[in-house]
Amino acid sequence: MPKKVRLLNVEIDDLTLDELVDTFKEGMLMTLHVDMIMKLQKDREFHDVLPNFSPITCDSQILVAAARLLGTPLRGRVSGSDFFPRFYTKWKDDPSVTMFICGGGPGIAEIAARKINEKVGRSMVVGTDSPPLGFESRPEEIDRPHPLDEPIDRSKRVTEQDQVGRQHHDERSYEDGCLDERNRGVNGHRRQREQQRRDNEQRRVDREHPPQERKP
Repeated sequence: MPKKVRLLNVEIDDLTLDELVDTFKEGMLMTLHVDMIMKLQKDREFHDVLPNFSPITCDSQILVAAARLLGTPLRGRVSGSDFFPRFYTKWKDDPSVTMFICGGGPGIAEIAARKINEKVGRSMVVGTDSPPLGFESRPEEIDRPHPLDEPIDRSKRVTEQDQVGRQHHDERSYEDGCLDERNRGVNGHRRQREQQRRDNEQRRVDREHPPQERKP
């Protein structure tokens, strides 16, 4: 087990990039950066999903410096952008390993998928999706058939790589920016969509029938 280094309310795994590439094959990976750790100080819902992640790496030279100043140094920064190409290169010849790329602007994920598949010589990326800004408050986006479902059902392991870096994607980072076994990935995704449906329905009821107007 890697040593843990605590920064504010987050415990970070003290791993090098080589160690992560050599040892991580399944689970949920979080690459923690400054915006995320600041959000974790005030967003309880976001903080509550932290136990779903292992490992949590440091994706910020600022956080590396902060840990050193606190007397609990990390051995270095381990970013998702460094890890991702190392991951797909390592597993390029294993047909059981497939990936789904989620995030980015229109057309970006498709370009990345094409380049990765050309580089590894097979259809390693089995699908893409780029949710629009504000997707979490748009019922039509929440209810639409998600392109992630079918590729997960077809694959044994799926990599989801979120390169968007926008705050609203961080809030659902337990389904984006992670490596996940297919069942845990798709179940987590479906649970989130179901919760969003319930929240939207409750907001609609509250708008149409304010609490003070409801009969007991």
